[in-house]
Amino acid sequence: MRIIGGHDYYDSAQALGQDRERVFARTPFDKTEGRPVGEVGLKPVDASRLFLVSDPARYRHASDHKVDNRKGRFDFRPMVVWFAGVRHACVRVDGRHADQDDCMTWCAWSADELRAFLASVDSGFSETHWTGTDLGKDTVDAWFADPGAGSEREWLATQGVSIAISDGLGSRYRHRAWHDTRRWKIDTDGLKDLGFARVLSPWEAFQRLDMWIGGIIARPGRPMVEIGSDVVRRDKHGFDDRSFKKEKATSSKGK
Repeated sequence: MRIIGGHDYYDSAQALGQDRERVFARTPFDKTEGRPVGEVGLKPVDASRLFLVSDPARYRHASDHKVDNRKGRFDFRPMVVWFAGVRHACVRVDGRHADQDDCMTWCAWSADELRAFLASVDSGFSETHWTGTDLGKDTVDAWFADPGAGSEREWLATQGVSIAISDGLGSRYRHRAWHDTRRWKIDTDGLKDLGFARVLSPWEAFQRLDMWIGGIIARPGRPMVEIGSDVVRRDKHGFDDRSFKKEKATSSKGK
């Protein structure tokens, strides 16, 4: 498989060999507007934030969804990546550690990774029971483990979609802005920035993508045309009505 357009971490696997007849056309993530959730056959990401413990020192409400303490300030965005027919959930973390000047973007690809990060910045999930769509103590494990629906995989296959990345404004822009800007980026790059290499190595990602494109969503060739006439068969092969007739011998009389 050869890839046209964009740049991503698994492109390096092309150096190990390519099937030049198989092509994956990809667009840059930042140059793709994305498709609204209502226009695709994938479930929208209904979780907009995390349900975290409050910060007593700042008298913040128990439903606080960000970290802002002596360890730093961080915002969280639940995201989903569909890659070669498989759902992968993550939580994107944007912010800055208190002892660092530069902002960071990092993704947790499992509930355990997310818990470990929260613990490292003196935070964690609230003990308060939470039954909403946002991620809390009682829902975070199931959200990461959700394999997605068969109807979603069927839509990906029938529409020829290899990669779908959820996108939109984060919850820090208020609920309405987050809700109305939810969309899916289709067949783009951008997985390097999300740290997807921790989920699939470059070679494994390339191999899965190649098998998905070459096997699951491969389009059948142009159907064969049934030729029902000997005349059509003759003309198709470049002959005419004189091709198989013996020429009459020319008479020598009169010479």
